[in-house]
Order: sequence, then C-alpha cells, then structure tokens
Amino acid sequence: KDVQVISKKDVLESKFPMGVTIGSDEDRRMEAPLFICRCLVWRLMCDRFMCRIEQYLPTKNGGLSSSKKPTLKDAKAILSFCPVTVDSFFPLSDIIVLKVKKSFQQMVEDAEALQARASQTLGDCTNLLQTNCFLRKDDICRSLQLLKNIQVDFVRHENSTIGALLNIDTKVGLSRKVTSVEWLVKCFSYPALFTENTAVISSLDSEQDPNKIPFCQLEKLRDSIPVKPGVQWNETGGVVDTEILRISHVVRNLFQSADMWQSAVSALLPYSSKGQDMILEEVRHRALELIDLEEIVKNNVLSKVKMPQMKR
Repeated sequence: KDVQVISKKDVLESKFPMGVTIGSDEDRRMEAPLFICRCLVWRLMCDRFMCRIEQYLPTKNGGLSSSKKPTLKDAKAILSFCPVTVDSFFPLSDIIVLKVKKSFQQMVEDAEALQARASQTLGDCTNLLQTNCFLRKDDICRSLQLLKNIQVDFVRHENSTIGALLNIDTKVGLSRKVTSVEWLVKCFSYPALFTENTAVISSLDSEQDPNKIPFCQLEKLRDSIPVKPGVQWNETGGVVDTEILRISHVVRNLFQSADMWQSAVSALLPYSSKGQDMILEEVRHRALELIDLEEIVKNNVLSKVKMPQMKR
C-alpha cells in the first residue's frame, strides 16, 4: 500500500487526504490516527517553543539575541492550534495535550495581562503629560507609583518564561517613562518653575520665598534633564511627552538666566571692596551706569531663583 506523507501544516490545519477529518467515523474506525498525529505535532511545537524560551533567558549563557526572541504573538499562535477533544473519543489526549495546554495557556494569559497593564498605564501617564502637568501633579505622582509597580513586576519575571514573552520595547519604555516622570516630580517641589509671573521683585523682599528654587537645586535639575535639547522623538520612535519637553525648556532657560546674573554680579564685586570715590571714578572710566546696578538688583530671575552668596 502506498504511503502518503502529510505535512505538519496539513496536520495543524486538518487538511488530510480522502476527506478524512478529525473525529469523523473513519478516524474513529481507525482508532484516531489523525487526532493522535495532530496532538503529537502540537506537543512537539510546544516543547520546541519552550526550549527557545529557555535559551533566551539571561541565566542561559546570556540568552539568545533579541532577533530570535520568542514572542507573545508566537505563543498565542501555537495555542490556537491546540487540538480539541471530540466526544472524548481519545482518552489519552489528557496525557498528550490537556496538561501541557493548561500550563502553556496560563503562561500566555499571565504574560498578556502584564503586557496589557503596562501598555494601559503608560498610555494613561502619557495623557496626563500633555497639558497643565502642575495642575495634575497628584494624578501624575499616582501614575508614577503604578509605573514603578509594573516595573517591579517586569524585573520579577525577568528570568521566567513569562518575562521572555514580554515586549522589549515596553520594558524600555517603562524605564524611560519612570526616569522622566521622577524628574518632573522633583520639579513639582519648586512652584516657581510652573508660574508665568515675571513681576519685578527685589531680591531682599523675596529671599525667603519657599516657592523659589535654590540655584544649586536648579543646576541639579538642569544636569538631570531626561531629554536632550531639541529632541522631540525618543529612541524607540515615540513622541516625547509635551510637558516633559516644556519643563525641560523652562529649567534650561532659567538656569541660563541665573548663571548670567551671577556672572554679571561677579564682574561688579571688585568695585565693592573699594572706597566710594574710587568706585565712582572707575564707574565713570568704565562707562558702568547706575542703571545697570538697578537692573541686576531687580532682575526677574530673582523672583524664581534663590541665589547663593557671592564671594568677593
């Protein structure tokens, strides 16, 4: 009798010769060879997929490259090919399929749930960072905590089969979002960064204003800005959050103004150690007008920044 070879694809898609289908009378009469074949092929696919996951895990010689990374989409596709027992005509299916299906399906569901939660939380946070972030600071702080919780879950599953199925871009996006929002939350401690008030205020009158930001803290915020100047797209192709860009611009400009103010004051310090007659004489010779001194004392930057004491 001629032997006809059936491909794995035909087995998975139930395309068999002579019109025989799984669960048909003909299949039952022959003691379900087609069903057994499909069960074994599916079980083999599961085993090979789990081997790929094991090879990808960081604990296995550094893991495979990301180009060979098993994905959640792959796992769901394999699960969709799982044979369904028809009228329990093949009781051994419990051994070949059902137990494996249960653990495989649980892995897929757990990974899918964590992936969905991460995507939803990232999206909600992005929506909060489009306008008026200072007015939404409480919501943003809560969103930051949710992001950190999800980040902890990602780390916890890093060396597990669930972690291997998680999207790498989502993991990177979580890290960048947490870094950006943490920086923004630090900015919330200084309301002066979020006000457009540019009224001229004497440095003496506003020196103890709790809303002002100390120059040293302003410098730290400037040095830790999470986005580079002029950048509107992150490395994964996503748009940088509007409010992160705006406040980064505010911090850079305010630091530049405060730094220029200090340079201007430093240039005047040599005069302050001399007598009044000598000061007036040097002012006259160097064309330094008193109006310049007044502008320095009443500079708008002093309404926002608490300057350090200048050394003579």
